[in-house]
Amino acid sequence: MAQAKQNKRIWVAIECIRIGEVITLRGTMAESDFLAILEGEYKKPFVEIKRLHWTESIWNEEEGRNEIKFVAHGKDSHWKWHTGSYHLQTNSIFAIGILQDCSKHLTETFQVEEVSWAQ
Repeated sequence: MAQAKQNKRIWVAIECIRIGEVITLRGTMAESDFLAILEGEYKKPFVEIKRLHWTESIWNEEEGRNEIKFVAHGKDSHWKWHTGSYHLQTNSIFAIGILQDCSKHLTETFQVEEVSWAQ
């Protein structure tokens, strides 16, 4: 029973710096890793993220608004050739939180709801 609890995966949002910009990654990680990171007890240099995905905001010049593009690691754009888990350096994480289950966003038919705001 203790082994099952240790391997339980939870959905998380992770804010980190990548190429000088703040990005928010979403995916699953072991609950034990999440708790260890929060307590400052995580000892490994990398944490494993599965089912990784994120959104990108792209400016549409013609319509004068941002469009949200959903990107799944291992499925979309130049990331489609990547396979397996993603490993993130824990020293690049500056915010982390638990999410609701994001499984529906990783299906082939998912469409991001239209979001726009004037700039």
